[in-house]
Amino acid sequence: MASLILSRSLLYLLLALIMHLAVYITFPAWQKAALSV
Repeated sequence: MASLILSRSLLYLLLALIMHLAVYITFPAWQKAALSV
């Protein structure tokens, strides 16, 4: 049971990390788009 909880929390952590990386990668592009408008 503990391993199931651990794997689930690791999955959420990985998902959060991917989302943060996506935001950091695309943020300069969003900034340029906002500045060009």
